[in-house]
Amino acid sequence: MLFPIAFLACVVCASGSIRGVSPDKEALYAPLKDDPTKWACLNDSSIVIDYSKINDNVCDCPDGSDEPGTNACVDSKTLFYCENEGFIPRRIANYKVDDGVCDCCDCSDEEWPVEKQGSLVRGKSCSELKVEFDGIVEKELANWRAGVSALEKLQGKAKKFGHNKATNQGEENVYIELARMQKYGRDVSEALERTGEAIEGLQDAYKKKLAEQSPQLFEYENMGIALITESITTVFTHVRTLSNAFNELRYILNELYETYNRKVKDKVVARNMRRFVELERSFDKTFQPDGSLDATQRDQINDYLIDELPLFLFEGKSKYPADIIVAKSNFIKAIITVKLETMDQTIDGIKQFQEIAEDIINNHDINFQDAAVKAFTDSYMSFMSKYGDSIYRVDFPEEFDETFSNLLKFIEREAPKVTRVDYTPEDDSKWGVMRLVKGALNRIQAFSNSPQSYRSQIKVMKEQEVKLRQKLRKTEKQIRELKERAAAAAAAELDDADLKHRVLHQQVDTLLNNLNDFCVDSKLNSYIYKLCFSKENGGAIIQIEDKPKGKEVTVGHFKGFAIDDSTKYETYLQGLQYRYPDTEVGKYLYSDTEEIGKQDILLGNLPDLDTGLRLDYRGGDRCWNGPLRSAKIRMRCAPQFSIESVSEPTKCEYLFEMAGPLGCDPSFKYERKHSRIN
Repeated sequence: MLFPIAFLACVVCASGSIRGVSPDKEALYAPLKDDPTKWACLNDSSIVIDYSKINDNVCDCPDGSDEPGTNACVDSKTLFYCENEGFIPRRIANYKVDDGVCDCCDCSDEEWPVEKQGSLVRGKSCSELKVEFDGIVEKELANWRAGVSALEKLQGKAKKFGHNKATNQGEENVYIELARMQKYGRDVSEALERTGEAIEGLQDAYKKKLAEQSPQLFEYENMGIALITESITTVFTHVRTLSNAFNELRYILNELYETYNRKVKDKVVARNMRRFVELERSFDKTFQPDGSLDATQRDQINDYLIDELPLFLFEGKSKYPADIIVAKSNFIKAIITVKLETMDQTIDGIKQFQEIAEDIINNHDINFQDAAVKAFTDSYMSFMSKYGDSIYRVDFPEEFDETFSNLLKFIEREAPKVTRVDYTPEDDSKWGVMRLVKGALNRIQAFSNSPQSYRSQIKVMKEQEVKLRQKLRKTEKQIRELKERAAAAAAAELDDADLKHRVLHQQVDTLLNNLNDFCVDSKLNSYIYKLCFSKENGGAIIQIEDKPKGKEVTVGHFKGFAIDDSTKYETYLQGLQYRYPDTEVGKYLYSDTEEIGKQDILLGNLPDLDTGLRLDYRGGDRCWNGPLRSAKIRMRCAPQFSIESVSEPTKCEYLFEMAGPLGCDPSFKYERKHSRIN
């Protein structure tokens, strides 16, 4: 028994994987746990065969699952997996395996003897197909961007000259506004993504330059300074909120103390006002929370850590002697310690004020109808709405103390190495003096690639990133609200797909309503076709013979339109093959499925740049011995309107393939899926 197991292990190691099986299904082809020389058919585990019989070109399992990498099982629905490294993986029907034609771009579906390799029918390699595909995608996306730009110009023209004739003005407005906000949100999201990439690139360049030019500053930057400054920002900002809450509640209570009606002798109010006065006296003797001071200290500390220390480490000189540099750093630690104590005292003070306020609100004598108490109640409710969720303690991260201690040791070590220049005692009071130096340095080095220039750029980009995040959060909130309004207008629950269809439908409907006398002329197959969109004027399609006094025939009158996703992907792939006839990539952009005649399209979501717009024209001139003429129009995205082809699938029923801005979905965002197929 030991020999077969050892032999099997060698086979598995050599092959790495089972031919024709995708990585996500390799577990299905693991040998039995109790006997690693055996394997059970996938659809009937009672049938057990030798593991070595997998892919032996003999069909042992009724479902053909033992032959994923051969064409032995003629009636099997088993699909062969093409890895296609460097391009897009796909699956092919098993009858295509070992037929002499490479259906996989890596030709893994063909296992032919070396002497017969020359007779294989090969296409382009996976790397060549990738170059082709990437070029096509780039052109298609550029075409979409130009199409969306043309669509926006049409919308502007309709808004300027058109007169809205929609039956439901409110419903239209919410969809149009939703589309606008969604586009704005995508723009902000893309800008945020690009900003993040730019910051990452600048940081990499900064670290590289820093390591070359200033080892001390490089060490400093890698000591967790971001953790320290971000933690200080979080804690001090929260303390500022608590300080503001303390002072606002104190003010509200003081207003009540100054204005409540003492003549009514409300015992609850009077008792609590005495408690408030006692608290006031005790606070006056101990501490006075100050949100402005909290913010100032936060900003000064961060300026020192982010700007001043790095600058003197980089230049190796400072107006401050070593002992003051060290003292400033230790002073920061003292401020942090006091700030934590202040936070606890502030929270305690707020809670004592709250006890007074809530006792008054819940237990005062309502029969007295004291206007001051009523105003106080309203003010306290507003206070709780503003601060109720913020009255809690925020601590520094566990690693903060150790990181900050290491920083202090680093400063104590490096400060004596700094050269002191032009020091005067008056400079001690100017904590932020180095910012002026830094600002001048940044202006001088605005276009340099020095570490300081990189730091300046990173700071600007991070500020931009914060602003973009704020804009994105605000936009996402507005989009959620608009979706709720859209659902209310439709009197139905709408998922994202429903909303998208309604938005696209409304965009097209608005344009067709407002763009009068809007027609397209194209010459095809000895005919001139004039296609007009205007709903108001009964837009029509006219076919004119391309000769003097050519006969005119009305193909149909505009009756309506629809957004149809059902055949979008198939139509788009056919269009790619038509528009790029000199490429091979089209035949590799689908994957066979177990359902006969059905294939998966491997284009990611690229076809979704088209809206799926279909226009319906009916009631044209009658054909000879036939019905009235009619036409269906399929429109793809393009910056200019044109009729690309006309066919007649059935008698007197025409199919127009068109291009134009109306076919562009402005909400599209490309996502390359199918990097691995299921």
